[in-house]
Formats: sequence, structure tokens, C-alpha cells
Amino acid sequence: MRFSIHRHNEPGEESGYDSLWSDSEEEEFPVNPSDDEDEDALTPEEDEADVSWGGNGQTMETSFERQYKRRSILADYSPNTSSSANHPYFRHRSSPVLTRAQLNADLENINDLIGKWSISNLDKYKQEREDEQSYAQSQWEQLHAQEQDDIADVDDTVSSVTQRRRAKIQAMIENRRLYQELLEKERREKEEAERRAREEAERKAREEAERRAREEAERKAREEAERKAKEEAERKAEEEKMRKKKEEEERRQKEEEERKAKEKAEKEGYTMWSKVDEEFKHYKDKIEHIKTSILAPVSKNSDIKKFCFTTKRHLKPKLGQLTDSKQQLKTILSEVDKILNDAKNHNELAYKWAINFFAKAIVAQAEAEVSVKIQAALPLGTLALQVMVRHNELVEFLLARFVKKCPHVIGFSCPVDTEEGRTRMGWKRPDGEKWEDETMYSERMAGICSVWTVINQAKLSAAHNQKHPYPISHSWRFIARHLNRDPSTLTNTDFAVVAAWWEVASDRFLQAYGKQGAKLLNLVWDNWTASCKDKQYPAAARLRLLGEDWVNSGKPMALKPMAE
Repeated sequence: MRFSIHRHNEPGEESGYDSLWSDSEEEEFPVNPSDDEDEDALTPEEDEADVSWGGNGQTMETSFERQYKRRSILADYSPNTSSSANHPYFRHRSSPVLTRAQLNADLENINDLIGKWSISNLDKYKQEREDEQSYAQSQWEQLHAQEQDDIADVDDTVSSVTQRRRAKIQAMIENRRLYQELLEKERREKEEAERRAREEAERKAREEAERRAREEAERKAREEAERKAKEEAERKAEEEKMRKKKEEEERRQKEEEERKAKEKAEKEGYTMWSKVDEEFKHYKDKIEHIKTSILAPVSKNSDIKKFCFTTKRHLKPKLGQLTDSKQQLKTILSEVDKILNDAKNHNELAYKWAINFFAKAIVAQAEAEVSVKIQAALPLGTLALQVMVRHNELVEFLLARFVKKCPHVIGFSCPVDTEEGRTRMGWKRPDGEKWEDETMYSERMAGICSVWTVINQAKLSAAHNQKHPYPISHSWRFIARHLNRDPSTLTNTDFAVVAAWWEVASDRFLQAYGKQGAKLLNLVWDNWTASCKDKQYPAAARLRLLGEDWVNSGKPMALKPMAE
């Protein structure tokens, strides 16, 4: 870039001064030797592109602006300006006319000034350029780092998006597969359900057909069975009618024979069997009276019923606690007496209920225990007797229970070839259908008779100072009635109960009746057993052995006394 310096007239100056700065004498010179034509050729637009960045946050400056500043400096030092007038270069001049030497000197001075200024500015520009380059490098590095971060972020974003899209695609594929499987499963389930429904329908149809066929067959079979049952019932009814008619005729015939035999016996001074029948009926009526007048009212009264059941729980264990110990017997007697007295104080109906229950328990214990071990009859019979002494109401209740279970104790007997006859004689059906065998029946009767015998043969101590409630005279009557029986009506059980009586009471019987008692005992074991010798009853043979032992030893049988 080049500048032209022209001398302009100051106000008041002559025009002749201008001749020195005429166009013909004008000379171009480089303002800055370092400048070249290429730099002068820069346009403002091109110069704007040559951006220079100032260090430390300086503003941007173009090459054009820098050249413009140089022009301004030269202009400031122009001779025509007020500032140049004070410059040392212009102050020594006395004439406005310049010679070439002066001009050259001036130019050299100017060039020196420009050189000095350019050199200082070059360092400044160099430093600025270095700062600009350093700043640009820093900015580039920051931009590059940012770009790398952005690229990494973009890569991460692209990777994440890709993974999400891939996962979404996989999920869509999996969902599609699951959907296809679901459709396939539903199709199979539908087909399976249809198949099952079809099979179920076929099964139901088949079962329905079978059911109808079965019902039809059952109906026909039922009709046939009903017809046969009706015919069988009619036949059985007819047979039953004939059987009952025959039994009735036989019963009447036997009753007539028995009546005649009893009349004959009564005329001859033997047992009055009609009285035995009346006695049996009396105790049978007593059992019915207990059912209607005691058991039924108690079952209808909840308060009394509750009290009676409590009494039952207290009484029942006592009989099972009996032993051969007299002390134990006294303890149990005291407890039983207290329980019965409590019942008596509570209510008369409850008292009778308790007395009846105790009587039933005595007989039941005799059936279960004494039939196996006859020695057990002693504490049980003794307890019953002691309670009878303290509670006289027990006598009728207990005898009624004895006669119901074992009519032999009063010498009663009847034919057992009918159900009614077996029931009256105390036979049982253990399984509810078949009657018990004669051996079991005989053992039960012997056990009951043993306890009954203990009661009437036992002596009361002087401390009681009262009459025996059921004395040994009943044993004489018991033996006499059995001896007066028609031998043809005797059974093994008759000999079994008499043998049990012998083991318990023969000694006491001899003490009570002396020689007459001995005669009666001899009739029992000898003549009476011999009357049925042809029937070979086991109990008769046992009774005969007992009699022979008595005759040979001179000592009658007796139970072992209870321990103190």
C-alpha cells in the first residue's frame, strides 16, 4: 500500500508554496519499507477475512484496519496538520520551500519513525499472532475435545438407540413368537376341549344308556324280588302261623301238665309252683315299675338327669375297687353310703334312681367277674348286704335285678325252646342274633347265684342290732325248689347254680340247720345228681364231687375269709 503526500495551503499562505507540491513534482515512496504491493492490494473485504485474534480476550482486528491505522498516523504527522507543526521535524524549518535534500532527510526521518514504529508493532503483532495462534490452538483443542465428546456421546446415543431398537425388535419378535405359541396353545386347547367334550358327551350318553338298562334290569329284578319276597313272606307267615299255633298247643299242653304236676305236688306237700310264678311275676312287674315310675321321669327332667349322671360317675368305679381287704370294703362302703345319702337329700326320685343303678351294677359285676373267680363274690355280696342294711329300699330293687338276670335264685324255671322262654330265663344274644351257648349261660348264672348266696348266708355283726334283710332261709327254699323240680325238666344250669351255692354257703347252711341241713345236702349231691345220671351234665358231676369231698373230709366248702 502506498500513500501520496501533498502540501496543502494553510489559511493565509501563498499559492506559490503549492508549486513545490505540484503534481509534476509529486513522488511516491513507500511509507513502510516492509510493506509490498500485495499488501496494498488488499481490499477491505479481503482484509476482513484476514482475522487476527487478540490474546487474552482481545477483539478481532483485520489487516485492513491495521493499514488504516498506519495511514492515520502518517496523516497525524503531516505538515498541514496542527499536530505536525509541533513535531521536531517541522519546527527547525524557516522556509516553507523544501529542497530535495530536505525532503529526503525528512523521508529518512519518517522512515526511521515508521521503522521504529513498525519494529515495535511487529513484536507486538508477533506476540499477538502467537497469542492468537495459542488461543486458536486452545480453542481448536477444546473444540476437538468437545467434538470427540460429542462424537462419543453420539456413538453412545447411537449405540443406546441401536440397542433399544434391537431390544425392541427382539421383544417384538419374542412377542410375535409368544403370540404364535399362544394361538397354537389356544388352538390345541380348543381342540382338546372339543375332544374332551365330545368324549364326555359320548361317555354320558353311554352311561345314560347303561343306567337306563341297569335301572330297567333293577326294576325287573326288584319286581321279581318283591314277588318272591311276597311269596316267601306269605309262606313264612303261614309257617309262622302254623308254628305259633303248634307252640300254643304245646304250651297249653305243657302248662296243663305242669298245672297237674303242681297240684299233685301241692297235695303231696311239695313246692307250690303257683307261688313261685307269682313271685317271678312280682319282680317282673317291679322292673316295669322302675322303668315307668323312675327311669322315664328322670329322663324328662334335665336337672335330675344331670344329678343322676353325676351320681352314676361316682358310683360305677367303686365296685371295681373292691378287694379281699376288709379295710378297703369299709372305705368303699362309706363312700357308697355317702353318695346314696346325697341322692336321698337331693330328691326322692334321684335317690330311687341311684338305688336302682347300684343294684344293676352289683348284678353286672357278678356276671363279669364272679363267673370267672368265685372268691370275688364275697366282697361284692358283703358290700351289697351292708348297703341293704343302711338303705332298706335296695332289697326290692336288688332282688328284682337278680330275678330278671337269674330266675334260678327263686327256683323259677320254664321251657327254653321258645324265644320268650329263653328271655324269661335270662339268656342273651351276644352278637344280637344267635343265643349264647349253654356253657356261657351256665357260668353267668353261677356267678350271679354266688353273689346272691353271699348276701343271704352272711351274718350281721351284733353292732347292727337289726334283722337280716335277706336271711339264710332263702337258701333252704332255693335248694328245696330245685330238689322238687321234675327231673325231666332239669338242665346243666340248674346243677351249676346249686354247685355255686354249695361252694359259698354249705358250711353256713350246716351251722344254721344242723342235721336237717345235712340231710338236705346229702339229697342234693347224691339223690338229686343221680336223677339225671343218664344225661351226664358236667355241672352235676362237679356237684357230686363236692358232696363226696364233704363226706370224705367231713368239712363243707366255704369261701376264704376276707383279710383284715
